[in-house]
Amino acid sequence: MDIHTLRSTLHQQPFGHTIDYYPSVPSTMPLARALAEEAPALAQISGAVVVADEQTAGRGRLERRWETPPGRALLVSVVVAGSHLPERPAQLPMIAGLAVLDAVMQAVSLPVTTQSPRHFTNTATVDRHASCAPPKSAGDFFRLKWPNDLIALLPTGPVKVAGLLAESSLDSQGIRYAVLGIGINVNQRADELPAPRSGGLPPVSLHTLFGHDFAREKLLIALCRALSALLAGPGRPSAAEIHARWQAALINVGRAVMVHDRTGNWQGQVVGTDIDGALLVEDETRRRVPVEVGDVSLETLDFQPPSGGVAR
Repeated sequence: MDIHTLRSTLHQQPFGHTIDYYPSVPSTMPLARALAEEAPALAQISGAVVVADEQTAGRGRLERRWETPPGRALLVSVVVAGSHLPERPAQLPMIAGLAVLDAVMQAVSLPVTTQSPRHFTNTATVDRHASCAPPKSAGDFFRLKWPNDLIALLPTGPVKVAGLLAESSLDSQGIRYAVLGIGINVNQRADELPAPRSGGLPPVSLHTLFGHDFAREKLLIALCRALSALLAGPGRPSAAEIHARWQAALINVGRAVMVHDRTGNWQGQVVGTDIDGALLVEDETRRRVPVEVGDVSLETLDFQPPSGGVAR
């Protein structure tokens, strides 16, 4: 990874002004937390990025492992503190998801008039799914899946491109700082991707989707700029705008789901989300139940590529 280019490009950005690079670490998350804890002032360290070529003990939500060969994925943790914290801190996972979505869409340079995912240009794939039209834009191809995945929509169903994790440090006044952990599958080959976990989506990389390598530096620059636009400065979007954009990007809304929670397993339909990110699931009695991250696992029963794009 070209750290000189990253630092020279991002040194004046609210996010990316400090880049701590490691060839290999167990996880970038504790290193980002250490940066925050040891900083003379949290406001000064907010926007710092820890990036590694390899994580030997990376993890996602619910302590799941994030496995990748060295130099293939984008593995970063970002400190958020002070004035960069959003007006509703519960929206940090939304903001991270929107930033990842925006960065990936920029990196792959869709719409398909110039570059199509090879899953749509491969003759065998097109013949097998002749009724499935190619995506008209990146917004038709990349979406977010509640609570923390970036997915690509193939004719055969959704596949996972990236995952994110938000952790907060609290005191009596509320959130002191947060760390956003982001892992994007960039240049892994098919045989370098892990097997899907039980009930999970198959993992893919940008390379397996498009047939060529992508510059991880370009992707990280786009990610830092997206986070700067969402979290820094007077023009950053309001909580209502963040929620609207995030909900428009979600694949879950309108879908049938199986909810696994403390009461057991029950089926319903996602009818929307609340401003802090809980899914609103309508059960068989037409009662709307808020489903929050950490309380349940969720299985979507009717994934199909939707029509329409993603609100930007």
